[in-house]
Amino acid sequence: MIPYICSINWFAIKGISILAKTKSYDLKDAAVLEQLYQNYWKLLFAICYKKTNNMEASEEIVQDVFVALWRRGGELVVPVTIKSYLIKATKMGLIRYCRHKSKNREIVATECNLCQEPGFEDNFAPREFSGSQRDNTQPLSTNRFDIMLEQSLGKIFAVELAYQRLDETGDDQLQFMWADARDSYADDGLTYNGNNIARYIAPRDEDTERYIDNLSATLLANFRKGIFQNTLRFGFQYSNAAFESDFTGNGGPGRRNLQNTIDIFNPDNDQKFIFTERNNNRFFEFSQEFSSFFGQWSTNIGSKARVIAAARYDDVEFYNRFDTEENNPGTRNINVSEEVSFRLAGSYDIAKGISAFIGYSDSHTPQGGTTADGEAIKPLHNIGYETGVKIQLFNGNVLWTNTLFRTTQDNIAAPDPNDDMFLIPFGEVRIQGLESEFIGSVSEFFDISAGITLQDTENLRTANPEDEGNEFFGVPNVQITAFGSYNLEKILPNFQVRLGIMSVGERQGNALNNFQLPDFTCFDLGVSYTLAEKTTFDLFVENLFDVTYYEQTQGRAIRSLGIIPGDRRLFQFNVTHRF
Repeated sequence: MIPYICSINWFAIKGISILAKTKSYDLKDAAVLEQLYQNYWKLLFAICYKKTNNMEASEEIVQDVFVALWRRGGELVVPVTIKSYLIKATKMGLIRYCRHKSKNREIVATECNLCQEPGFEDNFAPREFSGSQRDNTQPLSTNRFDIMLEQSLGKIFAVELAYQRLDETGDDQLQFMWADARDSYADDGLTYNGNNIARYIAPRDEDTERYIDNLSATLLANFRKGIFQNTLRFGFQYSNAAFESDFTGNGGPGRRNLQNTIDIFNPDNDQKFIFTERNNNRFFEFSQEFSSFFGQWSTNIGSKARVIAAARYDDVEFYNRFDTEENNPGTRNINVSEEVSFRLAGSYDIAKGISAFIGYSDSHTPQGGTTADGEAIKPLHNIGYETGVKIQLFNGNVLWTNTLFRTTQDNIAAPDPNDDMFLIPFGEVRIQGLESEFIGSVSEFFDISAGITLQDTENLRTANPEDEGNEFFGVPNVQITAFGSYNLEKILPNFQVRLGIMSVGERQGNALNNFQLPDFTCFDLGVSYTLAEKTTFDLFVENLFDVTYYEQTQGRAIRSLGIIPGDRRLFQFNVTHRF
């Protein structure tokens, strides 16, 4: 594993909710990364392994998720739970892994629109795209270099130095097609006329190049002053990342009407297409560079109280350019921001195995992208409060955390309804609620991770005054997740059963609150058997009952809502033998 993930010195405050239930996480706090890693790496590894049946690849995918968090730095704000965020990031890593491994690649993605015509489940009509790789090869070359130095400077001080370099080049040969139901709506934007228009893009060659440089230096100090046991961390981090894509070929589009019923998982209705050729050459470039100074002080006051305070300064520059015509460079868009973030938290042991905690954070997260007029998007500003109680159960093997949280987020950016390439300022929202979570081993054979979140939201200030006072779209009032693993050693030796449940309540579909995504509950089930401690047979069923559900919405204008259905039922059987 990467050293700066595994060798982090644990100095987190016992009893403090390091993973703030305000949905805001300070990624420059080593304790935050460490707790995220300890809480979720087993679950993320299991997700990868059931897809890849490759332990080394699964470890690398999970490792890359946490390395990406470390590189990202600053404050991470997630809309629902950190667990959902990490699972989604892991699935994206799986997609990249399968894409690079597969000789013949096919990608299918689905979106839906709201309509008033019968015949579609929950009145959502499809709008999809799909892509396939033209040839049987997809060269990809990756070079990666990591180094870390830890050096003690006497009894009090120590220094940590880390550097990482990643270079990646690729050559894709692609052809794309997509179906667009928007063009089949009446003027009201809701009534669907039963037709679907499919557009097709001819094959093209795309050369990509990506590089990342990360450098960090941290000074640590540990010392006692009276009843105070202090830990100090001061440091600097520099990161520079860039992505370039140069694609050429026949980009001529073709159009064809597809009549009547549309299978949302079959975009072209098995009809072949004919495209008109047109040469084009395009170039896209994106980069980000940031320099950060950070400091953190934590102290134990006696044996029961703990306090932590942290501050961070970020100087960030985003840059992107898109050439729309050959030999005609596009406009260079630059977004520069300088921000200061800080957090303060404390905890106190009120009884054996019971700790109360309280926390406050004020953070800024730089955002890339621009408006259609070329205006830079301001950094996301998050102010959060939390308080709660942590209780140790089952002789300390299970931690039960109950948290009241409240956060306001300002400068939220949303997709431009007129052009998805750009963003628009959405405004300011408030999210508050209660979260209760159990994590640990109930017995020698039974492990569990379960939680429930109750929350409400409000649009405090928006670009459209009609949206103010409404609920923030895409955030459920209730969400329940549970993941359990039971070893059947006493009943059926070498058998293990896994069960996962996710229940998500209704969510507003857009800022106007004129439609909702329905609630849903999905189950996953897994059974494994190990033979002679070397061979494992594993059967896993995702979305066990094949529930049709709608995972999220991009909250755009009525005519292009971008409603994204969830995954269908999937059976997977793996056999693993260890030599």
